Amino acid sequence: MIKPIPSPAWPVWATLLTLMLGLGQARAQSPPAAAGPTTAVASAATAGVRERAATVKLVNGPVLARGPQGDRPLNSGDEVAASERVLTGKAASVSLVLRDGSTLMLGPDSTLDLKEFSFNPTTNEGNLVLSVVKGTLRMITGLIGKTRPESVRITTPTSTIGVLGTDFIVEVSEEVQP
Repeated sequence: MIKPIPSPAWPVWATLLTLMLGLGQARAQSPPAAAGPTTAVASAATAGVRERAATVKLVNGPVLARGPQGDRPLNSGDEVAASERVLTGKAASVSLVLRDGSTLMLGPDSTLDLKEFSFNPTTNEGNLVLSVVKGTLRMITGLIGKTRPESVRITTPTSTIGVLGTDFIVEVSEEVQP
């Protein structure tokens, strides 16, 4: 009888595979209707919130967003603003879709900072800077990465990644203190 060799990376890859399989359902959903610039500014001013950078599509386990107002749990359909930090629990994962169509999938025990995000849907121009503090990130680039890959940067505690392809995985094994 052949016994499989256990791999410490298996839970991470199994979680990412689950997110990828569920992603087909998430992408099949219609995105919310785009509001005009004056409507978006007026509603943001009324609600006292920043502009949406991403929408949470799939959540498995405890996932938090950390921003100026503190921590809040994330659920499917929630919005994440630029400059917020997304944290997944030990057995948790989350899939986010940015406004340009980029998909981010975070594995268990991961921390991701949305450092910068801007996107003009009329011209498809924008800027995206992410920081993977720890854990695992799979990214499928959207319109910014496809039309202007030099405008997408992913940093880790020890390196910066420039995007040349459209689908990649980054793993940071532990937090590094500066």
